Amino acid sequence: MIYRKVTRYDFLVDSTQLLQLLPDRGSNFNFGTGNCRQKEKDPPANNGLSLLKGREIRSFGWDRQLLASRTVPEFSERLMLRGIVSHLGQRRVEEHFLKLLEDGRKRIARFRTLRVETAQPMEKQPDAILRKFLYTILAVTSLGAILGRILAVDSVDRRALQEVRLRQIPTELEKHRQRLAAKGLDSEEIEKSLGDLRQRLYEQAILCRPFLSANDRSRWATVRALVEPDMRVAGAPYAIDRVIKDPLWDTIDMVKHDGHLYSSKPPFLATLMAIPYWLLYNLAGWSLGERPYLVGRILLVLGNLVPLVLYFWLLARMVERYGPGTISRVFVYAAGCFATFLTTFAVTFNNHLPAAIATTAGLYLAMEIFLGGKHTYKHYFLCGLAAGFAAACEMPALAFLVAIAGLLVLPAAKGKGSPLYCQSSPVPTQSGLPPQSPATPAPGLWRRLQLILLGFFPPVALLGAIYFGTNWVAHRSLRPPYLHRSQTNPADNWYIFSYERQGRVIQSYWTNPVGIDRGEPNPWVYAFHVLVGHHGIFSLTPVWLLVPIGIFLWLYRPPEPGMWWIVFLIAAISIACVGFYVLRPEMDRNYGGMTSGFRWVFWLSPLWLFAMLPAVENLAKSWWGWALCLVLLALSAMSAHYPTWNPWVHPWLYEWLYQLGWITH
Repeated sequence: MIYRKVTRYDFLVDSTQLLQLLPDRGSNFNFGTGNCRQKEKDPPANNGLSLLKGREIRSFGWDRQLLASRTVPEFSERLMLRGIVSHLGQRRVEEHFLKLLEDGRKRIARFRTLRVETAQPMEKQPDAILRKFLYTILAVTSLGAILGRILAVDSVDRRALQEVRLRQIPTELEKHRQRLAAKGLDSEEIEKSLGDLRQRLYEQAILCRPFLSANDRSRWATVRALVEPDMRVAGAPYAIDRVIKDPLWDTIDMVKHDGHLYSSKPPFLATLMAIPYWLLYNLAGWSLGERPYLVGRILLVLGNLVPLVLYFWLLARMVERYGPGTISRVFVYAAGCFATFLTTFAVTFNNHLPAAIATTAGLYLAMEIFLGGKHTYKHYFLCGLAAGFAAACEMPALAFLVAIAGLLVLPAAKGKGSPLYCQSSPVPTQSGLPPQSPATPAPGLWRRLQLILLGFFPPVALLGAIYFGTNWVAHRSLRPPYLHRSQTNPADNWYIFSYERQGRVIQSYWTNPVGIDRGEPNPWVYAFHVLVGHHGIFSLTPVWLLVPIGIFLWLYRPPEPGMWWIVFLIAAISIACVGFYVLRPEMDRNYGGMTSGFRWVFWLSPLWLFAMLPAVENLAKSWWGWALCLVLLALSAMSAHYPTWNPWVHPWLYEWLYQLGWITH
């Protein structure tokens, strides 16, 4: 049975008055300075709180809400009582102490954090049940909001103009019919001419599409090329030459080699998305070309919304297991639901969201193995699958994959953790749960290596084979397309080309990019805007300011054995990945293009949510700290929800600076 550690605040009372309020039921407790423990041979009797008369009680644990606002002079000598306090009943004890305080018999002297053991099972605790309700409400609300945004995906700024043009088509056709009839043409010629004009006017009138940027249209074009027979190019299954000729299916995120056009994105995710699309196309007869809204939204629900259910579930388990208190657990979970750009990008086909979900799963499973002692092939296999999938979606997530593999090689940490919030009691853990002890002894080095080689690496190898295999089939190269951008070898620069579309010869956009895509020439300016500027990690999502504080607190006093390594790896991965993007050459310093945030670090969100848990719990102890946390949360949620219809727009801070004239591109 799991027992919970609850936080109490102890204060000084007169022993005579206290014992008058609490009935004597026997001598079941020992008292003294320091640690006082219950005698095992004398269990509490008659459902009452058992106290030892004749000894002065100088401290007793009680709720923070009851005592937070009361202060009195300090006493030098303090005696601590640790025991089972639930037998008398919370409501009855609370009534006694309220009466004691209101009558003025004794003022509170001072209070400090004290963790005590209760005999109440975890699943029956009122606040644990409340947290689960809160988690469910937050998750359902966020999922519903995302579903509504998926159903509302549209180019709303062009909808009115499109409707006007469509209404004008019958009028234009009738005028054209009258002109042709006046020329004396027969009916067959008139109908043929009207058909051509109808098609031309319709193509000119359609302005809206559910695929919101060149980035995701590039991926969708690959999906169509793989599934639709009339879009395939013989000998080049991933070529999108025919797809981009359709109206509104143009994209600038293309490369060209061997005479064909391809998406500049790795074909890994497009190949996976082609599986459910193949089923829809062959079973229902629906295509992205004819029904882009219906099919596109179904695929987004399957590819984004359903995996987000797993993300919310794993995030709830992590904060519940390792969170230091109710406030920090609910705060971090709310931030995960509403204050990151992961939900913002749930309306578009991208690689950042699946990478973040896989990172969440990988982190959770790694902690279950390393801290929870679950050394089974199943856990190692799932951990390798999650970490490998994250690396397949985001190249910098290779650092996460290597870090997890290295962590699993380490032996389980021995010794007691140093509780962060309870320096007077080394027994409880920061998370409020008892220290984890594996049911079986931790495996030795050779056993761990066996689990890694036979459990962790096989799914990684499988995903690697799919990633590089699809890349080879598509491009006859193991390098993804975006790595073929040599500045010295024109044959290895797939971004400089020309192509024909609707009778026009068009030069590649990347021959002469404009605006933000040109790249920031000054690396220091780029670093400033990446961190705290118009695409800033900390300016657009200021709740991440709590991450460095949380990392410091985790590292300074790790709550349980092995946690130090987990947090150290989070810090190392974060610094390495942010540094990697800050130090890119000028042509890559474009902030991710037109996007509502610095999207290349979105996959780190679950790591940062976990890291800021102790920072929230510490700041929440004061009113100003809690107010600061709420302000940071509100600003982060605002940035995440600013791009209501389309995540592929400039951030609000960028637009604000542009309107002030401080930036010109």
